[in-house]
Amino acid sequence: MIYRRTWFGWVLWFLYTVLCVGVMAVCMQALLRCGAVFAVVLSVLPAAALYWCIRIVSEQVRMKWPCKERTAGIAAGVVFALALAAAVFVRILCLNNYVSGSALPYGIQAYGAKDPALQDQPCWEAALELLGKDRAAVETFEDGTEYFYVELLSVALSFLGAKPEAAVFLQIVLQIVGIVLVYAVTGKLAGRLPACAAALYLAGSGSCLRMLFEFTPEWMFFDLYMIVMLLAAAFVKAYCADHIARPAAVLFSVCVGALIGALACLDVIAFSLLVIVLTAALGRKDRREGKTPYHGAAMNAAVIVVSTGICAAVWLALKPFVSGMGSGSPVGSWLAGFEACYRNSYPDAGLRTGLELYPICALAVSASFLVFEFFRSGKEQNYTPWILLCMAAAPVPAAAYGEHGFTVLSLYVWIVLAGLGLQNCLFGDKAKVVQAVIEEINHTVETKNGYIENPLPLPKKHVKREMEYGYEVEEKDMKYDVDVPDGDDFEI
Repeated sequence: MIYRRTWFGWVLWFLYTVLCVGVMAVCMQALLRCGAVFAVVLSVLPAAALYWCIRIVSEQVRMKWPCKERTAGIAAGVVFALALAAAVFVRILCLNNYVSGSALPYGIQAYGAKDPALQDQPCWEAALELLGKDRAAVETFEDGTEYFYVELLSVALSFLGAKPEAAVFLQIVLQIVGIVLVYAVTGKLAGRLPACAAALYLAGSGSCLRMLFEFTPEWMFFDLYMIVMLLAAAFVKAYCADHIARPAAVLFSVCVGALIGALACLDVIAFSLLVIVLTAALGRKDRREGKTPYHGAAMNAAVIVVSTGICAAVWLALKPFVSGMGSGSPVGSWLAGFEACYRNSYPDAGLRTGLELYPICALAVSASFLVFEFFRSGKEQNYTPWILLCMAAAPVPAAAYGEHGFTVLSLYVWIVLAGLGLQNCLFGDKAKVVQAVIEEINHTVETKNGYIENPLPLPKKHVKREMEYGYEVEEKDMKYDVDVPDGDDFEI
């Protein structure tokens, strides 16, 4: 989608610039163990040089070999199919190695069925007890997210057997579904290249593979987050395309707000989805000829206010029941969500694991390209909501945010930002490239013939011939005019 740049865009640009420089500097310090100033210089200058090199080379390549839309779509489909196949293959391989006791990739530690460390995972213990018809352990959960995950895990164990391999298989299914949803959501809101980048990264990420053996509700919540995000994106896209009337727009805004509020009962980080609804005011509206647009500034404000109000109302109504499944006071449940969000958030979670250090550096460098693209994209941009989402839910890549300290969401947002940075650097300023291609074609035609040859079939060219006779005619016989008297009105 395309969004209009407003005065607030300059504020976002400044904050995002500071954020990118800080993330790159921290990554450089972690890699080289150098000072802060040297880390800033050593990260900013190479990133700027890399951006300009890619931009100049891509412009020259696109002028000589322009890429068709159909070709780009086929390439994106092939890349996604390969990423999905690789994700399934790697995870099945990890499951096979786990069953056979072989080594796992990235040095991941997993616990067998008889390992005491496995029993320290509360969701696993509760699922086993629930499988034995003992609901006492499940009802002690103070959090609805873990409660629903335990219910789901117990169903998987009932079908596949009460063994750790069944829980790993459930995690594999949740991750594969999440990768498919990621591609769909990102392709709708950001474009093909970020969608392919997100699918490829999550398919082979070391932290994602490690989560296969950590029986937590993180990927279950992430899948739900992606589903609500997909629905919100579909609504905003149809709204900006002027495909829905005003009553339908209000109804859909109520539904989207209710879904966001219900998801926020599981984790308050879901409130960040209101950023997608906010883009209804920033998104470029389609103006059809001879038709008055449905949505103006007042309608934009109404959609945002209705969605936000319904979201808050649903959250206030359901949160006391979801937290502790009905136990505790409502006010305590409301405040506990934000207190847990503060307690369980770790900005350096991705760096502490050591699995994502080099990929995070690459993501930060590619995401910093948007700092330079701000001046080239003009009044219309395609990355505004992602920067807002980054500020709201994922200031640092692979960081732990929310009531449960989930890291996948922040990692996903920065992957999309990195893909958008690379996409805009490679394919930005299409008007300039098209104009250059047209000028090159015109110059080639002028230097060839001076005019464009007619491609239609034409008659054969006339050949001049002289008529010849068998004898010479005398000059006196070469008179063919007949003299007519002036009074003769009937000329023959």
